[in-house]
This record gives sequence, C-alpha cells and structure tokens, in this order.
Amino acid sequence: MLENTQYKIAIHVGYPKAASTTLQKHLFNKHSELRNLGLYPTQNIGIDSQEIDYSCLYLKDNTLQNFYRNLLSLNEAKSREKYKIVSSFLDSEKLNIFSHESFIGGLLKMTDNKKKANLLKTNFPQAKIVIIIRNQFQLIESQYRDHYFLPTEIRTGKPVSFKEEILNQELKQLIYQKYQWEFENYYKN
Repeated sequence: MLENTQYKIAIHVGYPKAASTTLQKHLFNKHSELRNLGLYPTQNIGIDSQEIDYSCLYLKDNTLQNFYRNLLSLNEAKSREKYKIVSSFLDSEKLNIFSHESFIGGLLKMTDNKKKANLLKTNFPQAKIVIIIRNQFQLIESQYRDHYFLPTEIRTGKPVSFKEEILNQELKQLIYQKYQWEFENYYKN
C-alpha cells in the first residue's frame, strides 16, 4: 500500500475501442502537468499508431512494463511488492497517470476485474479513476469495421462484414441489454 498520500494519482481504465491509444500518446505522454506511468502503445491499429515517442518512460523502463505484464497474475503479497517498486516513479508535483487496458482486460478477454480493482484500491487508495465508455453497439461495430480480431490475437483475424454477416436487430438488442446489465452491476459499488 502506498502510505504517502502526497501524490495525486489517476488510474485510467483503458476500455478497448474508447480512445485509449489517443489519450496515452497525445495527452498523458505530452501534457506538462502529467506524469505518464502508463502504457505507450507501439503496435496498435489506428491513425496514430505510427507515432512512437521513445523517450516515454514506459518504453524506457522494464519495471513499468513488467508491472503491467504481471498485473493479471499477482496475488496480494506480490502486488504490494510491485506497487512499492512502481511507486518510486511517482512525482509529487504532477498528476501521476497509470493507464493500461489490462486494468479491464481486453474486449473479449475474460479476467477477474474485481480482483484487479481491489488490488488497485488496496495499493493506491487515494487514486481517482478515469473511465471512458463508448456506446456498446458502436464499440462492437468499430471492432468489426476493418477486420474482426481478438485484441490479443490481431494477426489471426479475417475480414468480416459486421452489418451484413453478423448483426441483426435481435442480436443488437441482446448485446446492448447484456452489456448494460453487466456495466450497471459491475460499477454499482
């Protein structure tokens, strides 16, 4: 647990297809009042994917990369150890931003989000949470627009026409109801 509350911390829960890459590359990494301790994507699909700032702390430091890489597999004792190491990067003069899709998992990745939320709360109790949510239908449509792919398996997807081959009105309604119910119940507390 981070004992010293002198630090301002924000945790960006990087929902897939909700401008995470743009925020990570063009706001968190460039704003003079922010300390970007989050992911800096280098292999992503999108307009801003070609831009790479190699001076970014995430790209220069294996400690931050390992922190995010191991986030899913940490137990509470190991997480405290990792958070203590990562806390050495905090800047008392800036808003420290942690940002990564692993906080929520991938779009189709099943993970224990409640466990991850509890680990974050235990280790950074004073942190503010930043969540950007996209309309679920638009999120799914965007996922299929160019090529359907699992976020963890980008190279294996094949082109699929979302509107013509997959979606019909009944499916659209079922998907919307399911995500709305999950969202309301997950963030109720």
